[in-house]
Amino acid sequence: MDDKAWASLGLVACGLVWAGMAAGPVRCQRWQAWALALWRTLLQRLRNPTQARQARREAAEAIERARRAKPKVDREGNVYRPDTFNAKRDGRDKLH
Repeated sequence: MDDKAWASLGLVACGLVWAGMAAGPVRCQRWQAWALALWRTLLQRLRNPTQARQARREAAEAIERARRAKPKVDREGNVYRPDTFNAKRDGRDKLH
């Protein structure tokens, strides 16, 4: 890039900083949230759709495996008491 392009980018950056200071913190946060949402949308569209599909499928499989492999838990009212808390360690009866 030549000097005029760098100067233009610097002027735009200074203008954005000045506009953010003049707008106030709430409006500045809204602008930043909007810019971040736009950036995420652009990145999502550029990603390979097959990778996203595969990631969703793998996540669903992992969630299903976690649901099927529930440990045995005794309930006393609204208190959960997993079997691992009942194990003796170093001759002590309690975990803590």
